[in-house]
Amino acid sequence: MRSPKDDDGYRDAYQQARKAQNEAESVVWKLVLVPVALLIFAGIFGGVIWYAIGQKNGIDRSNAAGGAPAAPVTPQRWTGEATYECIGNTRAALSGQTITSGASPAIRANGNCQLTLTDMTITAPVVLEVGGNAKVVIVGGALTGGEQAITAGANGKVSVSGTMITGDVERTGLAEIIGL
Repeated sequence: MRSPKDDDGYRDAYQQARKAQNEAESVVWKLVLVPVALLIFAGIFGGVIWYAIGQKNGIDRSNAAGGAPAAPVTPQRWTGEATYECIGNTRAALSGQTITSGASPAIRANGNCQLTLTDMTITAPVVLEVGGNAKVVIVGGALTGGEQAITAGANGKVSVSGTMITGDVERTGLAEIIGL
């Protein structure tokens, strides 16, 4: 007795059906895999370009919010009678003052404080104490410390430009003092 598989017509129809099924599966895989592969490639390529442009332009991406740069800080007034404290996530600025302070330190920056001192002339036993992750930028002016002008510890960062520093400067831990 003959089976349907022995029939040439049946075999041809079976092969054509199998071929059509394989082509359909191939089209589905192309419709799924090709766009996914293109998206992955575009994401990687875009990330590399974004990183390269950021490095070229020196963009600081440390701001976790990722928003626009913060607005400039209006300089504050300070009498020097007590220690000026910049703590936590504060952004502050002092500008254009001449201060003689008995406080030690005269200025303390700690936590994640970002402090800018512009054209400040300060005399104190210890003028500036920087700790935590604080960042202090000093532009112009003069710092005169009887014991120490600047002491920086932990991860504190101090950047000095065009400022006359009189007195000892101390750096401990991973602190950085740039421009001296």
